[in-house]
Amino acid sequence: MFTHILMAYDGSPNADHVLDDAIDIAVERKAKLLLANVIEVQRYIALAGYGGVYSLDAIDSMRGGAQTILKEAAARAVARGVETETIVLEGEAVDEILRAAHEFKCDLLALGTQGRSGLSRLMLGSIAEGVLRRSDVPLYIRRASAKDTKQK
Repeated sequence: MFTHILMAYDGSPNADHVLDDAIDIAVERKAKLLLANVIEVQRYIALAGYGGVYSLDAIDSMRGGAQTILKEAAARAVARGVETETIVLEGEAVDEILRAAHEFKCDLLALGTQGRSGLSRLMLGSIAEGVLRRSDVPLYIRRASAKDTKQK
């Protein structure tokens, strides 16, 4: 059924578990895997303040870091025989994940979630929840274990 999986990957311990699961699904289904990392440049600029100074070097560094973690993750998938592509997206995470899913005709989205609740969820938001509410593509979501959240 699934032939093209998009996984939002940020290099966190929970994302590593989701990556293992996505690779297993891809191997079982002979599916392609698209690994995506989203850089929320607007959030970085907002934190610096609209009148503040922000560094283009810092943004380039974010892009480079994203490419590095995606390359390492892709190597894990390729080692298992999975056809894998990577992409660095820039913008609001939920919007970019959903846009990429449609652009690349993905039929499964794989995401991790921290499982926050209360004030921390309200303040930090939840990418997984935003994707869940708006996606018309099936989702695989894995909640971080207590061990994963303590490693942060």
